[in-house]
Amino acid sequence: MKVTKEHKIDAGEKDSEGYYDYFYEYDIYTFTENGKKLTARKYIDDETAHFLRIENEGEERILTKEDLETSFISEAIEHLRNEGIEEVEYLANSGYERI
Repeated sequence: MKVTKEHKIDAGEKDSEGYYDYFYEYDIYTFTENGKKLTARKYIDDETAHFLRIENEGEERILTKEDLETSFISEAIEHLRNEGIEEVEYLANSGYERI
């Protein structure tokens, strides 16, 4: 499995006092293996990582409970936990659910 980690900042315009109207700082993790690509996000001020989507042979979708039982997801969770992330959730149809 190949893992990349990219640090991102998404910020709005600064007001007259130097404050942003919004400011998000986070890391994006991308896990790839055998035509599959899994994306997770972890905000800097949060201890939880969130799986956002999975892509298989170019088709992107949210994760299912069946996906969570695969070794691909298990290895990704293990990688995140090795980085000190204790809580992992995934985006489901009903919102974020804990793994």
